[in-house]
Amino acid sequence: MGFNDVEEFRKAALNATGVSFCCRHHFGRPLDGETDFYIRMAFSGINKEDLQEGMNLFRNWIDSNSE
Repeated sequence: MGFNDVEEFRKAALNATGVSFCCRHHFGRPLDGETDFYIRMAFSGINKEDLQEGMNLFRNWIDSNSE
């Protein structure tokens, strides 16, 4: 998608979809040599319909920017 920084990706996703998630730096410094990037989503307190809507918005955003 053209992002070189996972934090930029997180902010763009939030702005485009309203879906919020945490990145690696929210859980401490990366280990020496750590090169993988990931996101972490929490689903507690979200009903099934809202969760499905958010994941659909996120997926559609990813798909529309991956072509």
